Amino acid sequence: MRLDQFLRRKYPQYSRARLQRWIEEGRVSLDGKILQKSAVVTGEEDFLIDFPEEDDLMLPEEIPLDIVYEDSQAIIVNKPRGMVVHPSAGHASGTLAHALLHYFPDITRRGGEDRPGIVHRLDKDTTGLILVAKTDESWEYFHKKFKDRDILREYLALVEGEVNFTELMIDLSLARSRGNPLKRTVEAEGKRALTEVQLEGVFEGFSLLRCRLKTGRTHQIRVHLQSIGHPIVGDPLYGGRSRGRKPGQLLHAQRLGFSHPSTGKWIELSAPLPEDFSKVLATMKEKEWK
Repeated sequence: MRLDQFLRRKYPQYSRARLQRWIEEGRVSLDGKILQKSAVVTGEEDFLIDFPEEDDLMLPEEIPLDIVYEDSQAIIVNKPRGMVVHPSAGHASGTLAHALLHYFPDITRRGGEDRPGIVHRLDKDTTGLILVAKTDESWEYFHKKFKDRDILREYLALVEGEVNFTELMIDLSLARSRGNPLKRTVEAEGKRALTEVQLEGVFEGFSLLRCRLKTGRTHQIRVHLQSIGHPIVGDPLYGGRSRGRKPGQLLHAQRLGFSHPSTGKWIELSAPLPEDFSKVLATMKEKEWK
């Protein structure tokens, strides 16, 4: 077996490109001799690997995933509330990225070593469908599709207040908040953000909205709905109060659609509301809104 192939099997948390780079940099040796990637090995050798200090080990983690679609190019996961998509400050483990490394050790690292297969994000407390690329080619394809706004993304949001519209296009630019770097705010000089909103139902003091993303800015739906005076129920950053026994942001990525990178066939999936979201709706009395 070639050295690079052996190392890829032994260290699945690292991409093939990264391991080959280490070999080319002379970081892999045997008995004091620097090895080339084409070196034939048995796997029984006692290699010495000089791991660069900046390369933190990202280990696969056996975290349960609700995989609703999978083929040779793509994976769609129904993400639960509380799961972070990839490592970030305060979230060094337990992420979707760690789980993907466990179930799909050969998944593309085209988006970065700590973002295996990740082509877009859902916030920690947002539930629902997230698209993951398996290969370098599908990552490039989906990355372009997101950039060109050719991916269907629809969310259901329970918001405070009874809205006075049936359809609304929110066109408000967003930027990082000067007062809180974790937040986004409406800013004329920010990046343009478009959200199409449709009314699904009105309840006593609340409304259920369907939101279709036309752009994909950080916290876009959350900020847009707050900006029109209807924050999402349970949103800890943008003012939504909790309702029901469990606190939680009631925003759910319900529908996802895309043209398949290999066949061009349109793939569209939907995910049921999580149990706590459904229970909250069940306690509400729907009103006439025609």
